[in-house]
Amino acid sequence: MKKQEYKLTIGIPTWNRKQFLASNLEHLIQESKNYPQVEILVSDNASDDGTEELCEALKKRCLQFSYYRNQKNLGANFNFQNVIQKAQGSYVWLFGDDDKIVEGSINEVLTKIEAHPDVDIFVGGCINDLTKKRLYPPFLDCDLKSNEEILGDYDAIRLAGKISTLIFKRISLEGFLVACEKVIESIRTPWPHLAWFLVVLGNGGKILFLRAPTNYYLESSRFNMLQDGKTRSKIMIEDYSLLIIQLKKDGLIEEDFFKVLTRTISKGRSGEFIKIAAYSTFLNKYFETVQAGSKTLKSLPSIKNKIQFSAFYLLPIILPVSLRKALFLAPYYTTHWPAYKGFIDYLIKVRHLLNSRNSTNRAIFNEKGL
Repeated sequence: MKKQEYKLTIGIPTWNRKQFLASNLEHLIQESKNYPQVEILVSDNASDDGTEELCEALKKRCLQFSYYRNQKNLGANFNFQNVIQKAQGSYVWLFGDDDKIVEGSINEVLTKIEAHPDVDIFVGGCINDLTKKRLYPPFLDCDLKSNEEILGDYDAIRLAGKISTLIFKRISLEGFLVACEKVIESIRTPWPHLAWFLVVLGNGGKILFLRAPTNYYLESSRFNMLQDGKTRSKIMIEDYSLLIIQLKKDGLIEEDFFKVLTRTISKGRSGEFIKIAAYSTFLNKYFETVQAGSKTLKSLPSIKNKIQFSAFYLLPIILPVSLRKALFLAPYYTTHWPAYKGFIDYLIKVRHLLNSRNSTNRAIFNEKGL
């Protein structure tokens, strides 16, 4: 098939995740078999776990399947960008290697693309594979078309932090890739897709949030990438703040848009701050938690963000660990709030996995891999 004939590329960056990638690809190939205008692409960051053999075999079975292998591991951020640059489709659907596409969602996405040629970014819905509860974005009861104004109400992580929900019009993104690459590499952000998301919207792009679910969050994959509180605080708050600041510094977003983004760093995120405090309580030592929290505080733009972060994270973690644990394990919450109990049980299991150093789990998100 010629390059220009692909309407959509489903692109997967991967590294040493064959056991998850295999089932993901089988499902994708099955779902896309009636859509010759859809390319499935894997960008492999020099895996040594049999990923190459898996993908080479799939190429012989599926004409729509493209496989690119880097000669050496060039970092996760480069691999994300490589997916965009190698894609042959007019639109690129970024997809996690351990996620699963919702049945029938390819047709849904293609239909929306045809109906909305003015849209630069489509954001699909992510649902839990067991409960079918919508996780990302959580607020929709119908399709919603918007622009940068949506970021006055929600932070970008809540809207588009999950890569498998993001579908970019390739031509809208290509002009910003080089400039974004400089920002992404300079601060070693774990959010390359959010850099693209913010720059496209900040420069007049349009976005359509889809009510229909497009991918599953798999409960079986919940422990694939473990995080502790120190890491989560850095990724979810500090790195996100630094990304916004650097985009403004490099002239990729305007001052007014920057002000909008800074206001939503803490807006409506008190629950997330408390959640990170729980991670820190069960998974981190006292002094490293306080030290990391103080560093994150310094990175936050605006006094309002600093006050909110201090009230719901920094002040609670100053309490002794034993007292924090007692509060988080209070019988009232664990008895009357099943979801909360499930979260605490998850943290206890993560602590066990980190202590046992189970080889099937990537212990802690690795900044050096970016």
